Amino acid sequence: IKHLIMGHFDKALKLFNEALKIDSNSSLAHLMKARTHFVLHMQKEALLSVENAIKADPKWYLPRAEKSKYLLAQNDISKAEKEAKKAIELNAEGPEGWISLGEIQYTLGKLKQSEISFDKALAINSELAEAHIGRGKVLISKFY
Repeated sequence: IKHLIMGHFDKALKLFNEALKIDSNSSLAHLMKARTHFVLHMQKEALLSVENAIKADPKWYLPRAEKSKYLLAQNDISKAEKEAKKAIELNAEGPEGWISLGEIQYTLGKLKQSEISFDKALAINSELAEAHIGRGKVLISKFY
């Protein structure tokens, strides 16, 4: 994970692949591999890896929230919304699902709902930059 954070994406990908050779059912390793693929603009591979994370642990909300982001990036809004809502259903205390839902609602022009979703994420963790940025976009949009 350190290599992913530091921007050493090729090294991170290699290490996640090695981890998956040891434990092919590691949802975390699949999720981190998906994030690495996404950063490298490897959309198909990111979706495949996040699907593997979901299969490895179907009750973990975070891969669903992550998948929602990837689908939104591909402009597959209805599937993205479904995944964000599933993430929230699995864990309403996980801010990532609320952030994903807020981004989708923002994209659809549902500013009030989007603001509520970002506020829910911030109520869970007030230090999440992604939620603050999303809420800021909503507030700015209200003036235009």
